[in-house]
Amino acid sequence: MAWRLGAACSGIIGAERFERLTLFAEQDSLVNNVQTTVTGAGSVACQTATGIGFGGSVQRLSASNDLDQRKPFDLRSTVYAPNISYGTPSIGQFSLTATFNSTQYPNRTVLTADGLFEDGIRIFSGRIGYQRAFGSRLQLALGASYLKTTPNPETELAVVDNQLTSVSRGGFSGSGYDISIDYTPSS
Repeated sequence: MAWRLGAACSGIIGAERFERLTLFAEQDSLVNNVQTTVTGAGSVACQTATGIGFGGSVQRLSASNDLDQRKPFDLRSTVYAPNISYGTPSIGQFSLTATFNSTQYPNRTVLTADGLFEDGIRIFSGRIGYQRAFGSRLQLALGASYLKTTPNPETELAVVDNQLTSVSRGGFSGSGYDISIDYTPSS
């Protein structure tokens, strides 16, 4: 469902459920598995007359498998993505976006010093960007971004040198950039 609130804000709300048959090769035979995915999401975007824009989206996804061997791949994910921007035709558009993703695997457990916990991961990404049109045929866009993934829980018990020890599960963080130039030679 699409909606509008006055002249400044609009958005979309939606839900989807689907099932599909997925085949996996297990040694010399194919194994049937029905995977069910349910998604609910919504977004809002507002733009003021002064050039300030803001908005965001929320998505909840659930995926489950019928086959017992595929149950460890079941997941529940929630994603929040806020954004803010400012722009005018003469200076271009600046934007700041972020994504917060929390994913849990309900059929996987991790042994920690505090007991058994449901396996999961948290992902954060952020981007600052700029885009500007130069006439009606040339457009420039560039940005800088940062990504950080963190396992949840962050530690687990493992046998190291014949001793049970709490070890870090590691994660990842890094930065990146993007640039694009679009040119339309004619209509």
